[in-house]
Amino acid sequence: MHVAADVALFVKQFCQLTRNISALRELFPLLEGISDFVVSRVNRTDANGWLSVENIVAPDESTGRNDVNNDIFTNAVGVLALETTLDAASRLGLSVSQRQISSWRHAAAKLKLQLETFDGHLLHKEYDQYTFSTSTVDTKVHGKKVHPTIGQGDTVLLGFPLQFNASHRLWGGHKDEVRLNDISYYGPRVSPTGSYMTAGHYVIAWLERPHRDLANASTWFAKGRSKNYAPWRIWSEHDENDGGAVNFATAGGMFLQSLVFGYGGLRFNDGGLSMDPLLPPNVTAMKLRGLNHAGAEFDVEVDGAGAKFSPRPRRGDAEHGEVAVRRAADGVYWLASSK
Repeated sequence: MHVAADVALFVKQFCQLTRNISALRELFPLLEGISDFVVSRVNRTDANGWLSVENIVAPDESTGRNDVNNDIFTNAVGVLALETTLDAASRLGLSVSQRQISSWRHAAAKLKLQLETFDGHLLHKEYDQYTFSTSTVDTKVHGKKVHPTIGQGDTVLLGFPLQFNASHRLWGGHKDEVRLNDISYYGPRVSPTGSYMTAGHYVIAWLERPHRDLANASTWFAKGRSKNYAPWRIWSEHDENDGGAVNFATAGGMFLQSLVFGYGGLRFNDGGLSMDPLLPPNVTAMKLRGLNHAGAEFDVEVDGAGAKFSPRPRRGDAEHGEVAVRRAADGVYWLASSK
């Protein structure tokens, strides 16, 4: 369920990075099919008018979570897919049936995105059956099992890669507060036997402004690196090299994301590209090679003095645009391509 909508996220990101309207037009039937699928998975409308998506495997696919209702990431990425499709139809001036447009708009506005207050903090509920607890381990209360631990990323993915605007209903008008509460609550409840593709996303989350915490980011970065085992530097799925998925390329992808989007601070949206780079622990310099935005290809060197952007040489007859870099007062680099 969530993977289908993830494909729409890929289409959105691809078009943001390439500014390729022709590709968006070519890929629109894919977006259309994904949005129709998201709508088809709505099971019912609850007493409050919210659309419910039930009996799914969530991104947190650990034991006991293979049949959940209204998983927060699944519903949120479904909303993103619907909004992406509606935006593309409008930008391209496509003739889409009014029935489809109405069903997409209704689902985008009414898919359940659940916020609750627990222990005085406003945060997302991972799924309907989840039980909040002050404990960070699974326990029994009055003979009933309370299962506050999670296996891997879910709520942490809402801030990145989804990147909903602060005004989006996902945040209930309190983005900074909710984002911090989500990672503060769920992070300590990630099971030590869970899959550590999660670690990279907590690195990214803890390096975001305005709640940047270098100590927490460093702790999660070390957890992610620890899944890479000598002598062959094979990525493991679990805390111990106990088998699981080997070589677990997803953990390798997580590590790359923690560098590029975490310490590299790379972000892109409809408005352009930005970087807010920091050096990882015990690193004096790093270089990100072959970044590309709207045809401008460049390298970024980061050291204690800041970042240096260098255009890459053209290959054969390839035409590269130039990239203009502006550094804001807060230290964030904003990049614009000439193409």
